[in-house]
Amino acid sequence: MTTRSLSLHLLGIAAPLMVGVAVYRTARSGTTLFESWLFSDSVEKTPRAYAHWLPDYLWCLSLLFLVALIWQGARHVPRTWWVVLWAGITGTELLQYGHIIFGTADWGDVLAYQLAFLTFLIINQKL
Repeated sequence: MTTRSLSLHLLGIAAPLMVGVAVYRTARSGTTLFESWLFSDSVEKTPRAYAHWLPDYLWCLSLLFLVALIWQGARHVPRTWWVVLWAGITGTELLQYGHIIFGTADWGDVLAYQLAFLTFLIINQKL
């Protein structure tokens, strides 16, 4: 992995994580489970439409870059890993829908995950 590729992968991990946290902190109304874990203060905010799916999109994208970094590039990750990641990430919403795991099932999140995978594939065509 070249220094340029390593830098782009690290940026692909860190930037979405930071933006996702910023969206959670500034654009969601009420206190989320995430906030109760990390922050003691709760500030009532005006909800924004993008605040429900954008963090999921960004965090999924960050995870995909992390997996690619661990394997020294997306092309080296076995196809089985990509399928397992896709099924696991998408499956969390389906399990929430069936009340098997805690959470609120949101089809917007499912779409966000699919867009994150598509974005990752497009970006990695260039790397």
